[in-house]
Amino acid sequence: MIVLSGNIPSIAYLRLLEVATDGFCDVTPSRVGDTFDLGCVCVELDHGQRLFPIPSRALNPAFALVEACWVVCGRNDLSTLQDILPHYGIFSDDEHTLNGAYGHRMKTFFGIDQINAVIDTLRRDPYSRRQVISLYAPSDLTKASKDIPCNTQMIVRIAEDRLEITVINRSNDLWLGVPYNWFVFSVIQELIARELNIKPGIQRHFSTGMHLYCKDADSARNLLKNTAESDLHLVEDSVSGFDYGSLLESAEEISVGSYGKIKDKNLQAFFSLYDEYRKKRRSGQRVIEKCESSDLLQLMLAQWISAFQPNRKAGP
Repeated sequence: MIVLSGNIPSIAYLRLLEVATDGFCDVTPSRVGDTFDLGCVCVELDHGQRLFPIPSRALNPAFALVEACWVVCGRNDLSTLQDILPHYGIFSDDEHTLNGAYGHRMKTFFGIDQINAVIDTLRRDPYSRRQVISLYAPSDLTKASKDIPCNTQMIVRIAEDRLEITVINRSNDLWLGVPYNWFVFSVIQELIARELNIKPGIQRHFSTGMHLYCKDADSARNLLKNTAESDLHLVEDSVSGFDYGSLLESAEEISVGSYGKIKDKNLQAFFSLYDEYRKKRRSGQRVIEKCESSDLLQLMLAQWISAFQPNRKAGP
């Protein structure tokens, strides 16, 4: 089993890509293509930006924010996600909803709001070790769905006066899934911690099947070739910390795409820049990257724009 701890997320991600592309991972088939199989992986995150900029990866910060708010609000409809990623509908069984939507499973699917139940219990009994949020249902074992939950449960506890989570994952796509996965669950962790008036602690992800699709291997190798750990540390030290409070305050508005109603001015400015980019891209114009380099979201947006200029299909 691979265990990583003590790293900032961007460095942990880089090291997992190194393992996946070092030539020693078995190649295993899957229903959507061959993968380099890392097997069991445990990653512990306890400091550093959960939403992190890596130029050669060019993560989509707008999708990360929208998906996180979509989960927090318990949604399972496709509309807002498809507004950013039109091809997201390929994971839907009915062209309108997602079967495995994590927020819906946390708050509605099982007939109980599991997040509120965990908060209520930990208020009464901070030492409880029974707080397990279920994301996978027995019916998923035989259900013919395009969207079966990859994350199966989240274990929540208070340790050393901080809110700690352990996310169990049956299958984890290292290239497309892991960066967004770490961020989304950090938002859930922040939400619960704030309700309990304590600080967030360790965020742990345990995957029994982390993998890199072979089709993404060249992109991963290119990232490793052009990215130094020292550069990632410099970026980490130079950008402002992510404001979870402002995101959670406007989660409902963001989850339905009402960006003009966002309460925080910086978040509203970010989505305004993102909309401006999308309009220019759709009209075939080349976009000049403009950002405040010390602002995490604007820096990531500039990386995204640089990687996906007009006439190039964007991924998540």
